[in-house]
Amino acid sequence: MSTEKIITKSYQITVRNTKGIAINMNLYDQIPLSSDVNSKVVLTDAGNGNLEESTGQITWKINLKPKETKKITFTYTVTYPTNISLIVQ
Repeated sequence: MSTEKIITKSYQITVRNTKGIAINMNLYDQIPLSSDVNSKVVLTDAGNGNLEESTGQITWKINLKPKETKKITFTYTVTYPTNISLIVQ
């Protein structure tokens, strides 16, 4: 019997440039932060983004050509004790 539960979440964000000119943009998202010392959140795949550890914010710098679409995927894992109830969304 394990004393920990592990949940892995992946998200995919699609961005599209509908303009006739190239654009540069910053895309922001965030992973959850744990205030419980027994629970931990680890970013396992940042999808070429940069993680700010203190806030959990991931930043991507994206260059999109005219009419181009890009997909950004990131994954994180939450590990917590089995004796607590946790909702991860």
